[in-house]
Amino acid sequence: MSTQSPPTLYELAKQSLLSGETAASAAVYDLPTQLFHELFVEAFLEDRNEALKAMVQAWPFPCLPLRTLMDLRISKTPLWVLEQGRVEERNLETLEALLDGLDRQLSQKVHPRTLMDLRIPKTPLWVFEQRRLEERNLERFEALLDGLDRQLSQKVHPRGFLMKLLHVGDAVSMCEICPCPFSEEPEVEAHHVGGVEGGKGRQEGQGVRDVQRGKEEKLSRRRLRVLDWRDVHRDFWTSRPGTVRVAHSGDASSEETGERGPRKKKPSLTVLAQLHFESCSTYANHDALQVCLLKWVRKRRAAVHLLSEKVTITSCAVFHVVKLLRAVQLDSIREVHVLSDWTRESMRAFVPQLKKMKNLHTFRFGSMDPDKYYSPSKNKWHSRIYAYHLGQMQSLRELHIDKVFFLEGKLHKIFRNQKPLEALSLSASPLKESDLKHLIQCPTTNQLKSLTLRKFSMESFNLDTLRALLDKLSGTLETLVLEHCGFTDSHILAILPALHRCSQLKTFSCFGNPISLRTVRVLLWESARLSQLTHGLYPAPLESYDSKISHTVVDTDSFVMVCARLARVLKKLRPSLRVQICTYFCNCCMKCQLYGLDPSGKWEVTEEYRYPGGQLGCYVCEVCRRTYDMFSW
Repeated sequence: MSTQSPPTLYELAKQSLLSGETAASAAVYDLPTQLFHELFVEAFLEDRNEALKAMVQAWPFPCLPLRTLMDLRISKTPLWVLEQGRVEERNLETLEALLDGLDRQLSQKVHPRTLMDLRIPKTPLWVFEQRRLEERNLERFEALLDGLDRQLSQKVHPRGFLMKLLHVGDAVSMCEICPCPFSEEPEVEAHHVGGVEGGKGRQEGQGVRDVQRGKEEKLSRRRLRVLDWRDVHRDFWTSRPGTVRVAHSGDASSEETGERGPRKKKPSLTVLAQLHFESCSTYANHDALQVCLLKWVRKRRAAVHLLSEKVTITSCAVFHVVKLLRAVQLDSIREVHVLSDWTRESMRAFVPQLKKMKNLHTFRFGSMDPDKYYSPSKNKWHSRIYAYHLGQMQSLRELHIDKVFFLEGKLHKIFRNQKPLEALSLSASPLKESDLKHLIQCPTTNQLKSLTLRKFSMESFNLDTLRALLDKLSGTLETLVLEHCGFTDSHILAILPALHRCSQLKTFSCFGNPISLRTVRVLLWESARLSQLTHGLYPAPLESYDSKISHTVVDTDSFVMVCARLARVLKKLRPSLRVQICTYFCNCCMKCQLYGLDPSGKWEVTEEYRYPGGQLGCYVCEVCRRTYDMFSW
């Protein structure tokens, strides 16, 4: 017969504290931070939402990593429970309870631990004596605890258990990890006041008020200031809690734009997030936890500020996204990535928000497929609207536009007021000759370090314009991408002199262009003369394919011969130059099949997703993979 050992006093005290009753709620304010952290995690995993409401009001750290706390339940939940789909529902209930507790904290004018300190300023100066006041407070506090003990019909108060179980030495060791009540410096004892006459009494009265003000400042410093909704600080919940460092651009307006905007009132609580708006149909399909948080913040914008450095949108429910963005301090956004098929009306509803993002650093947009919009008059009208709003992004440093209809003839309006860009990427979007000429003339490209032109037909452009653009950028350009632009041998040979003048070039890519083996060898030799170049991506020569049309499956025997000839060239180049040959590119999933020569002289094969927005499970790539598996090197 086995006997189960009774629970220890420590376990009983924890159970009582997690019961959510009034006395236990008041006791959590006096817990050391290490014990508080342990109880908080236990209350979360056991769905003690009432206890969490009380504990979040007494949170002893300046930052609460809330997003990683929600993920903690997934890692701690058995697989058979995860399959039932209850985890997200439990997380939502817990989040609502925590936000409810934060509501109570934000509405509190007096911190619960300051109740006993209210006696100090109410005491007349002529009877003021610090020791006597502390004794009276202690007597009053013990009487309150005794009364609560009788009311709750408990034999021993849980706070009594915890205070007896914890030794002073243990508390001191915990204080070395994080600030806690035991780590506070002893307050300066107030001098005894002998009388009320003259300036002496006034000076000592001021001293008492300074002591009280110091107490309030210490309490305010312990109050929760940051709610972190980013995927960071995971070790905070799985190990001993340390100091969580929170770094975010506070006053970004003065850092980036150099303009001193109106100083905002300091919020009571700051929420840090990296927002991702998913789904492609309705508002209800958005991430329920994120929507709950955004709706809570939106109702408390005066006291709570939500800052998000990066916003990713893969949803086509644009009007709902714009509504949710009202909860965000838009001047805190540094990056916006839109990876969804939007309609003209959706884009028209979103672009006015860009002007409010005064510190937007990177804007990536795709796509509004030109093949889907046939009306020239509607396209022209919408293009003027988009260009006007895109031109308002004066702090922009990187612009990436993929597969849109509204760039043609509008680059001069988009770049009319912008400061110099660092990166510009234009892909699969109709352009005019005048657009490239504007890139040569406008100051926006004076400091350009990365230029990407992808999926353009060079037959509609004059090569002199491209050469002039490369000449302008020769002193600053570090990355040049000219992929799938229809370059032939004559085109490559024509831009080689301008390419050779790009002395700062580190990465060069021109795959997807139908060029011969002879031109590839010349390009390798010439590009190797660029001292800063470290990475080059080149197309498989036309001799590798069955036909003279690129982007088809290579012929096995032909490609083996081509690789042997290229290997002899690559062995003579400097070792610091990494060269890759692209044999295949899938327009559906954006996957590249790349070959590189390893130090042993063998060709190694890699598959890389070069661009965002690709589809998974591409049938075409599966066919090609079976073909490439036949290669034996």
